[in-house]
Amino acid sequence: MSRFQITREDECIELAMPFDSGHVVRGGILFLVSVGCNLVLAILALTQEPAAPGASPSGSGPLGILQPQAHPFGFLWVLSTVVLVILIPIYVLRIRRSGITYRFDRAAGRLTMNGRELAPLRLVERVRLRTMTDPDGAHWYRLTVDYADGHEIFIDDSYDADELTALALDLADYTGRPLVRRGGRDETT
Repeated sequence: MSRFQITREDECIELAMPFDSGHVVRGGILFLVSVGCNLVLAILALTQEPAAPGASPSGSGPLGILQPQAHPFGFLWVLSTVVLVILIPIYVLRIRRSGITYRFDRAAGRLTMNGRELAPLRLVERVRLRTMTDPDGAHWYRLTVDYADGHEIFIDDSYDADELTALALDLADYTGRPLVRRGGRDETT
């Protein structure tokens, strides 16, 4: 079972790896825990008297909550709210961009990743499947597309040789370029 969803048309082949929905679940749980902790800080900030000796119960006006010595929970509440407002959009953007789509388009004559051109198809020289050895001695496989005298585009890697071989054969067939199989780190056949 390939990690990619492969879409074949007459003039293009598209390899799409959608984003991991587990990130959304973990992010949702983390968001709820963060908002819950932030709510506890808000309740403590509003119900606690100022901690500084001689301070008035209202602090020094509406900005008194920003004084860490007088209102430690209020200060932490404001700080955590600012951090949440900054980090949540960053996390959402990261999740949205985690999906990868490679498109080999004969009509446009280009290879793109997520809509950004990586190389013209005419410069693609070969599809390469390397056999590598991990530190434990197990074999894993790396699929790349070589173009323009030595540049390479990483497509996928896996411990499943059959899965990657089938994907490599599809790409080699579609591009009309040879499939080169190499083994080891030193590129020996």
